[in-house]
Amino acid sequence: MLRLPTAALGIAFSFATINMSANDRAVRPPVDQSEERLLTRDEGTALVSRALENPEVNRAPDCSHLVYQLLTSAGLAYPYATSFQIFRGIPNFRRVSHAQPGDLIVWPGHVGLVVEPAQNKFFSRTGSGPRTDEYTSDYWRTRGRPRFYRYIVTDPALHLTEPPTNVTIANTPTTVSEPEHSSDSSDEFDAAAPADLSATPWVNAIPESIQILAERGKPAQEDVEEGLSELANGSASALETQSRRLSVMLVRELRVEKIQTKGARGWADVHVESRVELSPDLTWKRARPQRVRWELRRDHEGWLLLAPKDRLYIPQSAAVPLLAKQLSTLSAAPVPATRQRQLGSLASLLNFLLNEN
Repeated sequence: MLRLPTAALGIAFSFATINMSANDRAVRPPVDQSEERLLTRDEGTALVSRALENPEVNRAPDCSHLVYQLLTSAGLAYPYATSFQIFRGIPNFRRVSHAQPGDLIVWPGHVGLVVEPAQNKFFSRTGSGPRTDEYTSDYWRTRGRPRFYRYIVTDPALHLTEPPTNVTIANTPTTVSEPEHSSDSSDEFDAAAPADLSATPWVNAIPESIQILAERGKPAQEDVEEGLSELANGSASALETQSRRLSVMLVRELRVEKIQTKGARGWADVHVESRVELSPDLTWKRARPQRVRWELRRDHEGWLLLAPKDRLYIPQSAAVPLLAKQLSTLSAAPVPATRQRQLGSLASLLNFLLNEN
């Protein structure tokens, strides 16, 4: 069973009640660039040590929440972002050419923490739980060329504690990997020049599919649920798009009930626990729990989980802050009569979501 995070609900009310003025568009004052620095190698090694010893990692529902939990618990704060968002770049990280311990390694649909570049090791969550793996193995090579990102430290007082001299890499799977590479093997995944993101089809669009980490050949329940969580969170950006054409189900829980595969095709029946359906015109209605079929398809890289084409499924916890931001934007300027209904609908929806039992 996959229970989506609900921490954002507790803070969303502050978004909905902020002063409705044009000046609110500035989220925070600009940081003095001279105070910025990148996480050092020693600090990255300390972060890895904490990550491998963290007893709370099993609670993360997917890879991006695992990374978010590990970094924020170590004092490296940033707004939660999915692997899709991190891959194309977020303000708290700088893309680097050569990985060091503590860097993020990212593919569209998966993110992890670099453990030791000389051994090509990284730590992440798959359907079977947190584990370490080699990013030069046959499987990860089929995922395409990853990018490395290093955390930008803006707090002069922040210095991670020195790690123990012996860091044990636990839970390493017994899989057949590529021959061992030298310490500069990260050159093969050189991310030096920023890519032309406009040429990447999915960057400015809602992700339509995600690669499933099927470790046993065929997708298992936990594999699909991990992918569902990442895909659903990756779809949240639809709420910031003015031209959205699909209705949105605000999801409290996604649970895989049945998986069927035959040849290169298959499907997963998913129980969707949702109480709200939001239309493109920002009107909403109550919804009941339902069973939805997600398509599975196998290609040369493995199994893909395809999102339904008739609706979007977005975690309620991710939707509330975005809806509150929309309400603030609509209220910041004189509202024409044509938008009065949208404004009232958003206000009533947020009231319902924040006060439901």
